[in-house]
Amino acid sequence: MRYPCERPIQFIEKFRLYGLFYERRKGEYRELKKPVDHIVSIQTLARAVMALLLQQPNNAYATPSRVLKSDYTRIFNESHNRDMFITSILICRQVESYLTDRTDLKQWKSVLRYFVSMAVACTYLKKASPPTDKELAALLPLASKAFIPPLFAELTTMAMKTYTELGGTESVAKGPEMRAEILKQLAFKLTPQGSLGL
Repeated sequence: MRYPCERPIQFIEKFRLYGLFYERRKGEYRELKKPVDHIVSIQTLARAVMALLLQQPNNAYATPSRVLKSDYTRIFNESHNRDMFITSILICRQVESYLTDRTDLKQWKSVLRYFVSMAVACTYLKKASPPTDKELAALLPLASKAFIPPLFAELTTMAMKTYTELGGTESVAKGPEMRAEILKQLAFKLTPQGSLGL
């Protein structure tokens, strides 16, 4: 098992500060009867970082194991700020919890969660361009608190509307077009008025 830092024990302890348990081997925390929603596997962490830092929610949804192999060094770069990993997981977990409570979206939860998570990060960073690891890390104090539900509702509506308008299929969720369209909408929404010289 490889770790996203040179000191795996310190990395694991960092997660525990936020009530999360990073798995060194599959099933270890289930055997210790830790809450399932507090356990973080390497695949789960990779998907969160892929969606927020790399802004590839389509790949996070599509084929995490293949992408994890090809993008491992980009996702788990030794130079990344460790708080970025915690921020990414906490945002994705809050979005997933919100979508789970939305019974009307039950069948689309797995499709929407990474797109909405990316949109939440963009909104709080006030930009749609790819963030740096340090920018995401700086959101940790905010990510460790409960987000405002109306924001989740607004961004979920944006993602769902985009998904539906593009055809609402698996290929739409896994392809680049939905990602690009959501980022385009976010860029317009987050651009300060008058900044384009209009």
